Amino acid sequence: MQTSKSKYVIALFVLTISFLCSSCSETKVTETKVAEKKNEYRLVTPTQEELDEIVPRLEPILSMFHKDYDCTKDNIYEYMFHYDHLDYVYPEYDSEIEAFVAEPFGVSDAGFVFWYEYGIPENDPLGKFPKIRDEIYDENGNVNEDLAWDLLETQDVYYRDLIIGHNKFSGKYIDWLVEGIWNGKADHKSFMKFEDETRLYYYDGFYYTPECVGDRGGGIFYYPKIHNITPLEDGKYEIVYQLYNDGDEYVAANKAVVGLKEISSGFRFWSIFSIDYDIDKA
Repeated sequence: MQTSKSKYVIALFVLTISFLCSSCSETKVTETKVAEKKNEYRLVTPTQEELDEIVPRLEPILSMFHKDYDCTKDNIYEYMFHYDHLDYVYPEYDSEIEAFVAEPFGVSDAGFVFWYEYGIPENDPLGKFPKIRDEIYDENGNVNEDLAWDLLETQDVYYRDLIIGHNKFSGKYIDWLVEGIWNGKADHKSFMKFEDETRLYYYDGFYYTPECVGDRGGGIFYYPKIHNITPLEDGKYEIVYQLYNDGDEYVAANKAVVGLKEISSGFRFWSIFSIDYDIDKA
């Protein structure tokens, strides 16, 4: 017949074994999640059809990204935003992104899908940007951009501090651009400020920038034509592409290292590791 002491020892033993097994199980689940995360993006071998799609899929970037980039050295966030708005750093995969990456915010009148909202007439959620000034609210309590312009013209106010609201971006979409397309590292902790005075931070699933009064201007669109594709030993490809203007006049030759990636859903997309812009000047 077991004594109460022996029963206690047996119960303690069973409890310890149960705890260890539970810990092992949790560790395996954690390791599996980590492994899945590490394998979220993997380089794959493109078909000829996918090689032919490099320009159509990457055209916004190849046409409008007129600077050098190296994913091992550069912070892609510094290249992504132009005066607080998303710049031309995205590929042409709208329907695939909507299906496999992130739900869009809406569709423009021209039929373009977008993952952001500009000019929300409120202070940003964490109060990291300058507050909207009282003088630019109208009699109904609404932000009035005309009043902001009047203030800019009549008072000594720096336009980058004259906030009329904030901009909101899908965190999943921006993270996919950062890590999937540009091979950078997502940053959800830093308050970032860049050379053009864009300010950016991540909070609760979204990225935020301020919306300021003023015109940002536009970029110069060129037409890319691939001159040469060279496979590299690591599964990537070096492409040499030439840019032409509207009059089909040669503008510059550029070189980029790209690779075709796949995620667990089967979505495959072209990714950029580096760009050498205007290699004729090198």
